[in-house]
Amino acid sequence: WNMWRLALLAVLAVASASRSPACGTWTSGCYPSIAMDGFYIQSTIIFDVFSYPPGPYPSVDPVNSIGAYNQIDYVFDNAQCSGNNILEVGRVGQWIDQGNLPPTLNRLVALSSTITQITPNTPAVATRLSTSCGCQNPTLWSSGTMRTITVCPGALGVCTIPWLALNGPDRIQFASIRANLNVLNMSWAVSNSSIFNQNTSTPIAFTQSTACSVATPLNSSVCGEYTSDCRGSSDGLYNVQTSINMYGDDVGYFQKQYTLYSPTDVTCTQGTRASYYLEGTFAVHNLSDCNNDCSDSTEIEMFVTLARIRVDDLYLLQFMASSCACSSAGPIWKLGVATTVTTCPENTCNNGRWLEFADGLPWATRLPSYGNFLHYLTASGREFLAFTPFSITPDDYSNSFQLTNIAYHNTAAGDCENNTNPLYGTYSSPSCGAIAEHWVNAEMTQVFQGNTSGNYSRLISVFPASDITCSQPMMNLNMSGFFTLGGPSDCGGSCNYGTTLELTIENITATVVFWDPVIMSSFQMSCPCGGISYAIGQTTTIVSCPPLDCELGEFNGVDGLPVGHPGTPVYGTVSHAGDRLSTTMFAEDEAVGFNTPFSSAAMVLLQSAPSPPPPPPSPPPPPAPPSVPPS
Repeated sequence: WNMWRLALLAVLAVASASRSPACGTWTSGCYPSIAMDGFYIQSTIIFDVFSYPPGPYPSVDPVNSIGAYNQIDYVFDNAQCSGNNILEVGRVGQWIDQGNLPPTLNRLVALSSTITQITPNTPAVATRLSTSCGCQNPTLWSSGTMRTITVCPGALGVCTIPWLALNGPDRIQFASIRANLNVLNMSWAVSNSSIFNQNTSTPIAFTQSTACSVATPLNSSVCGEYTSDCRGSSDGLYNVQTSINMYGDDVGYFQKQYTLYSPTDVTCTQGTRASYYLEGTFAVHNLSDCNNDCSDSTEIEMFVTLARIRVDDLYLLQFMASSCACSSAGPIWKLGVATTVTTCPENTCNNGRWLEFADGLPWATRLPSYGNFLHYLTASGREFLAFTPFSITPDDYSNSFQLTNIAYHNTAAGDCENNTNPLYGTYSSPSCGAIAEHWVNAEMTQVFQGNTSGNYSRLISVFPASDITCSQPMMNLNMSGFFTLGGPSDCGGSCNYGTTLELTIENITATVVFWDPVIMSSFQMSCPCGGISYAIGQTTTIVSCPPLDCELGEFNGVDGLPVGHPGTPVYGTVSHAGDRLSTTMFAEDEAVGFNTPFSSAAMVLLQSAPSPPPPPPSPPPPPAPPSVPPS
């Protein structure tokens, strides 16, 4: 029980804000279980807070205060809780203050346990647990042996000891609370509806032993590698573990793995039922208040460029086939086979529960997603990264943190070098991937032949959305010009990590070659350029076009570099950290270009080869031989 006891000792300072009055560490006297089944309990509960509405309490209602909780129950067979306990129950999870319970002054609190650890200390209690709380394997209950439980599904899973809170989605307990100075009166209920009908247990008085422990926001970069605890899935049918690697500061790329395991595999190590791998790009924006429901969170935009899905469970395969065939010709998924996709055709995938990966991050829509994240240090010393549910509504950052939100603890620094290295070099897409809001895949290469100025080129190759290996090009568009690097840029206030610099590109020319007649026809309509003739397989050079005669729209939607305007410089921001490079959208207006924030649609490139440094200056010519006077 060391992990529980250490957690109870951690205390952080409290600032004045609208945090739930439940926040703090509370210890009860001896009370009967809600089921009145002969068990008597003495509890200690610690409520940490990591997100809450901004503003002072109580003038601002702390509804949606959310945080981590630890709970230890010592269970006895007598009403004085004397002698040795017969059962110990420890829980770790998340909790949320859901607001007032009219007509009373009480508040509704819901607690969702990630992990429950139970130790029966007598043979009689072990036998009772075997018959009343099988949790997949009744034989695992043994006196003196701690059992870790994440879910209890199926015929052997239903637990008839309700106060253990092992059944149902997210293993939720409900309580009605009322705080008065340092006393918290808490009444337990078996369901949300029971709370609202005031069908609760007799209030139990908890005395505050330590003050509210508030997580410390970490204003440092989100960059790092994070892994969740092994926990039960939302519907209680599987155990799940999620990892997410964030590479970048203001802009970067991510890799996310969501893996399902057997409900009996409480360590998430014994063979997978399904795995979902996503990669894509992200851009960090401004501080967010989640529509006045949270504090210390930051807006983030994410875009999935590639998904790789493998299903090893027949039930999940049938679910995938019915809810996300990902093809108008029928399901593309096969049992035990990893399938890579960059998109699903319209109306072939409804992004069901397993497909949104617990936080609503969609992968089949080719649309950016908007949400908030919180990067913080809990009172018990763990570093976490948590996300709100995501929305595909443009610039919608209003979602609040949810009870079932997954938090991740930092496991490694990852590729988080954030110094700006010399710029010269060649930078390429790490993999074939989707382009936001365009039904094609693409690869990009940028070359900078200098550190602060020099020749510049950018090649983008476009492929069909079905070409997940980028092996059948439809067109190549190569832009070349001259770049100049300026001073630091804050992207209009949304870049904060010192790796962004102003970038100017001028004297831009373009060459284009097509292999697909449809995309060539579309390009011809967007860029007639005074009557230039395009032909399949033929390279065409575009230097200068009549005014408004080459407005490419979707063709320069990746970064906005204009075609056919050779005398017009463009302005933007480049982020160069470690071996990663991204640019914002360019604009012909300097003020606009230097103040444009990054978007998740920005392609994140990795340095693939350094450019040779500029050649040294030529040595001066040798001095002329002395003249010989005439004889």
